[in-house]
Amino acid sequence: MYNDILRQLRNEKGVSQQVVADYLNITKQAYSLYELGKREPDFETLLKLGEYFDVSTDYILRGEKTEDDTDDNIKFAL
Repeated sequence: MYNDILRQLRNEKGVSQQVVADYLNITKQAYSLYELGKREPDFETLLKLGEYFDVSTDYILRGEKTEDDTDDNIKFAL
Protein backbone atom coordinates (compact mmCIF):
# COMPACT_ATOMS: atom_id res chain seq x y z
CA MET A 1 0.00 0.00 0.00
CA TYR A 2 2.83 2.44 0.79
CA ASN A 3 4.09 2.02 -2.76
CA ASP A 4 0.84 3.31 -4.26
CA ILE A 5 0.82 6.22 -1.85
CA LEU A 6 4.39 7.17 -2.73
CA ARG A 7 3.54 7.10 -6.43
CA GLN A 8 0.42 9.20 -5.84
CA LEU A 9 2.28 11.77 -3.73
CA ARG A 10 5.04 12.04 -6.30
CA ASN A 11 2.59 12.49 -9.15
CA GLU A 12 0.63 15.10 -7.19
CA LYS A 13 3.86 17.01 -6.61
CA GLY A 14 4.66 16.70 -10.32
CA VAL A 15 8.20 15.43 -9.93
CA SER A 16 10.09 12.50 -11.39
CA GLN A 17 11.44 9.51 -9.52
CA GLN A 18 14.91 10.93 -10.12
CA VAL A 19 14.04 14.15 -8.27
CA VAL A 20 12.83 12.23 -5.21
CA ALA A 21 15.81 9.89 -5.37
CA ASP A 22 18.18 12.86 -5.48
CA TYR A 23 16.48 14.33 -2.40
CA LEU A 24 16.91 11.01 -0.59
CA ASN A 25 20.47 10.66 -1.86
CA ILE A 26 19.75 7.27 -3.40
CA THR A 27 19.63 6.01 -6.98
CA LYS A 28 16.54 6.30 -9.14
CA GLN A 29 16.48 2.51 -9.34
CA ALA A 30 16.42 2.19 -5.55
CA TYR A 31 13.54 4.67 -5.30
CA SER A 32 11.60 2.93 -8.08
CA LEU A 33 11.72 -0.27 -6.02
CA TYR A 34 9.81 1.58 -3.26
CA GLU A 35 7.07 2.51 -5.72
CA LEU A 36 6.97 -1.04 -7.07
CA GLY A 37 6.63 -2.43 -3.53
CA LYS A 38 9.76 -4.54 -3.95
CA ARG A 39 11.72 -2.68 -1.30
CA GLU A 40 10.66 -0.98 1.94
CA PRO A 41 12.15 2.33 3.04
CA ASP A 42 14.08 2.27 6.29
CA PHE A 43 13.09 4.54 9.16
CA GLU A 44 15.37 7.43 8.17
CA THR A 45 14.20 7.30 4.56
CA LEU A 46 10.58 7.15 5.66
CA LEU A 47 11.05 10.31 7.73
CA LYS A 48 12.69 12.07 4.77
CA LEU A 49 9.82 11.04 2.50
CA GLY A 50 7.32 12.46 4.98
CA GLU A 51 9.23 15.73 5.07
CA TYR A 52 9.55 15.89 1.29
CA PHE A 53 5.88 15.23 0.63
CA ASP A 54 4.74 17.14 3.74
CA VAL A 55 2.75 14.22 5.14
CA SER A 56 3.04 12.03 8.21
CA THR A 57 4.77 8.69 8.13
CA ASP A 58 1.40 7.18 9.12
CA TYR A 59 -0.05 8.51 5.90
CA ILE A 60 2.73 6.95 3.84
CA LEU A 61 2.45 3.60 5.60
CA ARG A 62 -1.30 3.29 6.07
CA GLY A 63 -2.93 5.95 3.94
CA GLU A 64 -4.58 7.42 7.01
CA LYS A 65 -4.48 11.13 7.61
CA THR A 66 -3.69 12.11 11.16
CA GLU A 67 -4.99 15.23 12.85
CA ASP A 68 -1.74 16.95 11.92
CA ASP A 69 -2.48 16.32 8.23
CA THR A 70 -5.83 18.11 8.18
CA ASP A 71 -6.33 21.63 6.90
CA ASP A 72 -8.64 22.45 9.83
CA ASN A 73 -5.75 22.30 12.29
CA ILE A 74 -3.64 24.53 10.11
CA LYS A 75 -6.47 27.09 9.78
CA PHE A 76 -7.06 27.01 13.52
CA ALA A 77 -3.39 27.60 14.24
CA LEU A 78 -3.35 30.62 11.93
